[in-house]
Amino acid sequence: MNDPAIPEHPAAIERDYPAWHCWRGIGGILYARRPKSSPPIVVRAADPGQLREAIARAISERRKR
Repeated sequence: MNDPAIPEHPAAIERDYPAWHCWRGIGGILYARRPKSSPPIVVRAADPGQLREAIARAISERRKR
């Protein structure tokens, strides 16, 4: 998964959520964080679809506050 054009690649997720930084960690777990957020917002998931859902959920929860 080295091609950023593939929807599963972290760069493809960042294009859909430009305020977020995404990366694949050890063991293949995907992470995303919102830089300069206070408090810090970090989500993780096992696959790209779940990561997109986790980001959307974090955005939704943040708006409720």
